[in-house]
Amino acid sequence: HERDPGWQALRSNPALVGPLLQAARMGRHGAHHDPMALVLLDPQGRVVFANTTAPRQNLQRHGLTRNGRAIGTLLVAPAQLLDPAQQRFRQQQSRHVWLIALVAVALSALLAFPAATLLARPVRRLQEATRRLTAGEYSMRLSVSTRDELGQLAQDLNRLATTLEENERARQRWVADTAHELRTPVALLQAQVEAMQDGIRPANAATLKQLHDDILRLGRLVGDLKELTMTAPGGLRYRMQPLDLDALVGSALEEFRDRYRERGLELELVHRSSGPWDLQGDTDRLRQLLRNLLANSLAHTRGDGRVRLTLDRSPGGRDAAMLCLDVDDTEPGVADDALPRLFERLYREEASRSRDTGGAGLGLAIARNIVLAHAGSIDAVHSPLGGLGIRVRLPASTPGGRS
Repeated sequence: HERDPGWQALRSNPALVGPLLQAARMGRHGAHHDPMALVLLDPQGRVVFANTTAPRQNLQRHGLTRNGRAIGTLLVAPAQLLDPAQQRFRQQQSRHVWLIALVAVALSALLAFPAATLLARPVRRLQEATRRLTAGEYSMRLSVSTRDELGQLAQDLNRLATTLEENERARQRWVADTAHELRTPVALLQAQVEAMQDGIRPANAATLKQLHDDILRLGRLVGDLKELTMTAPGGLRYRMQPLDLDALVGSALEEFRDRYRERGLELELVHRSSGPWDLQGDTDRLRQLLRNLLANSLAHTRGDGRVRLTLDRSPGGRDAAMLCLDVDDTEPGVADDALPRLFERLYREEASRSRDTGGAGLGLAIARNIVLAHAGSIDAVHSPLGGLGIRVRLPASTPGGRS
């Protein structure tokens, strides 16, 4: 066949020569595979070579040309496997493919349901905990047994529940303390008025003056409660502007100097560094802070005592970030367990700083609100003078004018 004119014509189409010769040789040597189905036609459509009786419409047609002239047509079909074992394997695969798919789906479902249940159980616990928190059950706590994302979320919910429980207790204590503080002066006023109505006490100038003093004390308490709310961070807009802390402290000292002198108390100001004392703050609120601190020491320091204010900058020189204001007074002191609670609302240490000399217990709470609103800190310590020491730290202004 290779000397046939048809084969000679195929040599002008190199892409087809290799497969044709290989298929023909496979057919001659009796390979286990069916040779490639080939039919070669001359230009008139007569068969020159054929190794298959397959219908020609099932074969792919390829025109053959030489020097631009049609010399024949090649019909080609892919080979088919004749190995019986391979055919049986293919048939078995075709028959069992749906069974395999069904088994795979069943196995997936058997594995998926337990896994879904295992994952859904902690999620349902978190949902139940959230609903209990929403209902106000802040004592709820979740047991945490894993360290994955769900375990971290459970820990976060426990911390949230703790915070809400503490806030709720603080709110209840605040309401109860406020009611108690208001009830006492109101009850005293009511008792005095009823005594005058019954003729037990005369309605003279002395009695009216006492009633007037009680009304003023009640008014101061209501005013302090209002100030406490207004000075809380976010409760009032602070008007920040460049200020000189040294000038504010000096002005407050002049305001209180006569009152300290009347009590026999010494009032002094000490500078431990040369400044500058610039900061960004609200003038009215910082003055209120200084008044509250000086009034607290005035009310609780014994006669012939001393109150010392100290101005300093945090270590690091003139470019240090914090301005330091220390207020120290002489005896009496404060118990160790009372120091952390001095800034709580309506808290008063009953032992030495008693109700007879103190106010409503709101001055230091208001001072704390003002300091926090200025991004500072305030702490109570034992004073080296023997009494109470208040440590205030406020951010200093940078050279560009911003704190």
